[in-house]
Amino acid sequence: MSQIPLLLSGEKHRSAEIEIQSAADITIGMVQKKPPTRLILKRKVKVDGFANSVCCYENITYVARSMKIARVFPDWSVDKSFITCSGYINSIKASKDTLFILVQSEPQQIQVYDMCGKLIRKWNISVNCGNNGSRLAIMHNQLYALDASTQNVLLYSFDGCLLKTIHCDLISTDDIRISFNGCGRTNLVVASSTGTVFTLNHQTGQVIHTSRHRLRDTAVASLDDHTVLLAGSSYFEITRPITVRMLDMKSGEFERGITSSITICT
Repeated sequence: MSQIPLLLSGEKHRSAEIEIQSAADITIGMVQKKPPTRLILKRKVKVDGFANSVCCYENITYVARSMKIARVFPDWSVDKSFITCSGYINSIKASKDTLFILVQSEPQQIQVYDMCGKLIRKWNISVNCGNNGSRLAIMHNQLYALDASTQNVLLYSFDGCLLKTIHCDLISTDDIRISFNGCGRTNLVVASSTGTVFTLNHQTGQVIHTSRHRLRDTAVASLDDHTVLLAGSSYFEITRPITVRMLDMKSGEFERGITSSITICT
């Protein structure tokens, strides 16, 4: 039998007796999560055109398609022309009630909008955007941009000040389909179309893990602080099977038994 102090609303401190029979009787501070085992299609919505980048913020999904940003609301209604940019949109990220958009214009730019679609600021940036795959990531209230042509990750403040250039020799200068994202508090994930995935320290560029599989990576998303989801395919047909796999950031290994296949029509 143990005694602990207990504070009740409207009352003074008093002692309460709580009997704990075994360690299995109580769980403190965390809930055990089971990893996902399958994908379930909940609903489809038409936004027109090829969706080259997607992000979700405050229950609204922002979809980049060609030169426009569409909004998908929680009730599944769609605003197809929320923002029109000056060039092809490579990547879109959201943080602090702000949208950050990498635009393949002349010159290439980071364009920053508020949540009403008003342009706040923009700055020029020289990165090789390639054909597909996100080139932006946000961590610690800072913006990371991947430039595969120079094997560099550029670190910016939200107001456009270049803070740091992080070099990594493993970034392929020839890969035109490369995806980039943040995971947890210290990792950046780079996934190439050659089936190589590696994680970098967000400050030094030091390679933490390198993993390989047989898929051509097309997207990377953070599931939690230690896990990323990778979607890829070995095919490039209009209708093609997409496999989603889960990568353990601690070990650099792919989890077994959680691969799911879905069909994506573009």
